[in-house]
Amino acid sequence: MDYRPGNVPDPVLMDEFRRISDALDILYGEGLPTAPTSVSDPTYTTEAGDRLLLLDATSNDIAVTMTPAAAFEGRCVVMERMDLSTTYDVTLTGDGGELIEDVTTQDLYPGESMKLYSDGSNWRVL
Repeated sequence: MDYRPGNVPDPVLMDEFRRISDALDILYGEGLPTAPTSVSDPTYTTEAGDRLLLLDATSNDIAVTMTPAAAFEGRCVVMERMDLSTTYDVTLTGDGGELIEDVTTQDLYPGESMKLYSDGSNWRVL
């Protein structure tokens, strides 16, 4: 890309670059990254080694339940919705009464990503 004064970068490409850059920062900022976890089953509960979840709701709704925030304290997880289907939903839910950015559930829309940080009690969206 040409970043000389007067040239405007493509906003879609810049958004994609930021999402990938953010994911890499999280993965490499916490030691050696684990392989991304692909999820297409209707239910999934995050695990201790999860850093990047690639969610595909092409064929069904997906309900992701977060591991207790205390088990992830100080760490991040990136959720990336890979499909563009508007037929099915992806919903993120905290464990028990835990919240995700002050609400009980968060929806992840087609093509969207969300970076979650555990403060030890709840999950925060970065």
